[in-house]
Amino acid sequence: MTKPMNNVISMLGVQGLSRNNYSVVQLKVVLAIVGHAQKVIKDYVVDGQMPNKSMRKRLTAKQMTDGYVVVVIRLSDLCAHTSRYSQVKNAIVDMAKRKPIAIPYKCDVNQVTYYAEFPRLFSCEFIRMGGHLAVEFRFSNDLLDYFYSFDKGVAHVHLDVVNHCCSASSIKLYIITLCWALKGYTKIDPKKFVALMHGRENYYKYFSDLMSKSLQPALDDQKRLYDCGMVDQYLTLSTYYSEEDALRAEQRCVGWPTYLVFTVHCREDEVQDDKIPEELRSQRIQLKIKLMNRYDVSEATAKELSSHLFLGMLGDFVVWFERKEKYVAERIRLHQPMKKAAYIVSVLRGFFKDRGSLPVKSSGASSPDPVPVAKPFPPVSSNLKND
Repeated sequence: MTKPMNNVISMLGVQGLSRNNYSVVQLKVVLAIVGHAQKVIKDYVVDGQMPNKSMRKRLTAKQMTDGYVVVVIRLSDLCAHTSRYSQVKNAIVDMAKRKPIAIPYKCDVNQVTYYAEFPRLFSCEFIRMGGHLAVEFRFSNDLLDYFYSFDKGVAHVHLDVVNHCCSASSIKLYIITLCWALKGYTKIDPKKFVALMHGRENYYKYFSDLMSKSLQPALDDQKRLYDCGMVDQYLTLSTYYSEEDALRAEQRCVGWPTYLVFTVHCREDEVQDDKIPEELRSQRIQLKIKLMNRYDVSEATAKELSSHLFLGMLGDFVVWFERKEKYVAERIRLHQPMKKAAYIVSVLRGFFKDRGSLPVKSSGASSPDPVPVAKPFPPVSSNLKND
């Protein structure tokens, strides 16, 4: 089986990383809604000077007065077969009545991610449109401020891959991989990961339940899709315990890890040199992904720099790079001028040169201009939880 090259939609990271407990059918409804608004998303990507609540500048006077936006989609666009109309209708009604959603955004003051909580993604009613059954979705203007924000960037989702996923957890892991892991973010508190997968942190009492009922089957399914050629990357999982957590886990056999770390395995990197140790290959892939997606370094430069990383320097490198990341984050938080791509490339070359893996100064390609993003929304004190 080969990877499909069409039927791709652009999905904003805030949409893909929202906390919800949607079923397979409900996730496909969300993707259909996102697909219906492709022009809005693409305009958001190219619009570099977006003020807060920029979605409102696209609304009509009536929409502003009503407080909501109406989107009408034919039911046939939400499912392939008329025999499934009843199932899809029930899923939509359930979303409108009983499925809350929390949408992430980043606070401009402290660069911390918060979640704006809403009782539902939409309200709806079923109507006839040209002799066909359709759904009239109503989205509140307050929700749209968050649902169409560029705080978490944009990813490209293959709907054919989604249709080949075996479960809702598998679909969510695929979307999380695109919106989060492939952007260099692979370390997470396990309870926060549960919230991403199922909408709330206390969904599972035991870590073993998360693994057996949700995460491990999703990881296995992603590897199956990779082996079939449907996707070009898959994740593997490592768990880390503090001494206290490790003792508790050993005594009770139910302890939660201190944090989870996902390793991204990319097809292109794995076929290049099968003689490189697996641990080193994984670390090089992680570094390349971080440089490209977190620091806007060109692919050629990121690939060249990551190739200078070797096993003997991994311990020093992890500690050193974490300090540099904190320094960059602090400069950004204080709104101090910084060309982060040029800075990180420069200090990496110095690190590798000091350790003999870069004996001659090489001339890397210039990095692209930073991708402009929207200003995040201010905290909403009444309904937010710190992430």
